Amino acid sequence: MSHIPDVLRQACNGVKPSDSMYFAVDEFHLEALDALTEQTTIALSTHVFYRALENVPQLVRNWYEACKDRQLAMSFIAIVTRHLSPVLIEHEFAVIRQPGVLRTLENDSLSVRVLSASAEITAKYIIDEQPMEIAIKLPQEYPLRNVEVKEVNRVGVTEGKWRGWMLNVQQLVMSRNGLLLEALKLFKSNVSLHFEGKTECSICYSIISMNDRSLPSRACPTCKNKYHANCLFTWFKSSNSSTCPMCRSLF
Repeated sequence: MSHIPDVLRQACNGVKPSDSMYFAVDEFHLEALDALTEQTTIALSTHVFYRALENVPQLVRNWYEACKDRQLAMSFIAIVTRHLSPVLIEHEFAVIRQPGVLRTLENDSLSVRVLSASAEITAKYIIDEQPMEIAIKLPQEYPLRNVEVKEVNRVGVTEGKWRGWMLNVQQLVMSRNGLLLEALKLFKSNVSLHFEGKTECSICYSIISMNDRSLPSRACPTCKNKYHANCLFTWFKSSNSSTCPMCRSLF
């Protein structure tokens, strides 16, 4: 990311936040390029940043939040909001809308709706004829600002578990590099496995690990609470001990 300032200035110097783009930010064909002109350099720089936001958004977000050049940061977020975020959001929604993708997500219990006008996706899970529903709203500055995961309707689970599920969905989208599709799959798996009687991790409150999609497999010999291996390792490292997070007995 050390080249961000130079490449970004190239893009920001050539594009005003209020301008209409005269090129597609998500496309750039090197094989058709005869020579680097001022316009093609701007187009290439902007495309590089589009791909960075698409593939390594956490790295770009970290750089933006640490940027000391206020004018550069303001130009960057203005350009991203007007020219790049709408394309990124629409691409995310286009993935969800694909018939093959919807078939893997939806079933008799789960339905998904894409609301482009409000940049929002809702996932509704029917439990005993009662709807359990969340909404994932993407900010105008996506992915530089956090997505909002909203509780629409909670049924059959405690508030702690429910909030844990929503937090996991938000973290997966923002830490990425998981897509909205992966976040919806995580929500579906947590709900379905919960009502199948599977036990969630007592650290992250998720049944499915965000890191390796594993189930909680490490049980405390004393209190019998279960944990994901990676959650337990993180706990041991942060607490500088090998005790159970719940009962404090040694593992």
